[in-house]
Amino acid sequence: MFVDFLQQNLQANSERNSSSQLTKPTISFKSFKSLQPPEFKGTVDPVEAKIWLREIEKTFEIVGVEEEKKTIFAAFMLKGEANYWWEAKRVLEGSSIISWARFTELFLEKYFPKHLENQMELKFLELKQGNMSVAEYEAKFTELSRFVPYQVDTDEKKARRFQQGLKPWIQNRVAVLEITSYATLVHKACIVESGSELYNKEKGDRKRKTPQNSQNSGKKPWNPSVKKPFIKREVPQNREGSQRFRTA
Repeated sequence: MFVDFLQQNLQANSERNSSSQLTKPTISFKSFKSLQPPEFKGTVDPVEAKIWLREIEKTFEIVGVEEEKKTIFAAFMLKGEANYWWEAKRVLEGSSIISWARFTELFLEKYFPKHLENQMELKFLELKQGNMSVAEYEAKFTELSRFVPYQVDTDEKKARRFQQGLKPWIQNRVAVLEITSYATLVHKACIVESGSELYNKEKGDRKRKTPQNSQNSGKKPWNPSVKKPFIKREVPQNREGSQRFRTA
């Protein structure tokens, strides 16, 4: 069923393009498939659905798939539950040719509805470094920024938003540098963080090497220059009546 649909659409597209001699070479499904685009079987994880859609679009960009072929090629990568959904949805659309924009709209309505998109946007806006390292914070920032592209559509905006979520003491140190490049900002923040960690480690090592005075509290330190006082003790007289002394 789907193969017939694919052949019909490719034939229709070929007939439309045959009238023009100046059209660029058409991209075959084989060329698209050679890049091993991911399959999609349906999921309850909206992030996974969004990632799949983005990977398909990246494949389109690399191969140069024509606009009218995008829906056909992408639909072929739907398997299992996702394929059943699309077959039913395609019938309801009542058209053999569905634009890529419409496919994307229908796909996101099903697997990434608006309320979930709003939740992901809120998570991004509230994201702070907290107890994470700069590297961990950057990974989370990158993950969530995919759902709010308008917040990071320039390198400067992306850098500014990342800086706002850093720990205050790191933020203060990089702010004076007035960095507008995202990659540079992340690099400098990592340097500031690692420098502080090295300082704290050295400080901790110095503390461990100092004498443990706390264990000797209550005891006077030994001083060899202080001698015990001379003590003279009496002893009983002997028979001759003489008296002897001994020293302690």
